[in-house]
Amino acid sequence: MNRQLNKRRCALLICGLFVLGLLLATTWIIRHADHDCVGHDCPVCALLHAVEKLLKPLSPAALGCACAFAGLGFASAFSRKGPTRGGLATLTALKTRLNN
Repeated sequence: MNRQLNKRRCALLICGLFVLGLLLATTWIIRHADHDCVGHDCPVCALLHAVEKLLKPLSPAALGCACAFAGLGFASAFSRKGPTRGGLATLTALKTRLNN
């Protein structure tokens, strides 16, 4: 049980760091989009290009995940038929008889 909890915490931490990295990269692009370019070998332009190249394939996936989580949230909010004890509608809680 403890090992599974540690795996979940580690996965949550990795996901959080990934989202934080995406947000920081996007913020950096927005802040430096109108910089004064020094010429052909501008390091800011090179980094902007690298970050945009990194974020471009990730943005549809991030948008898709956000839409999926929002849809699941709305679906679960509107699909509840009534309050159940403990919040879980299991077969035992619904007193469903299972015959073989």
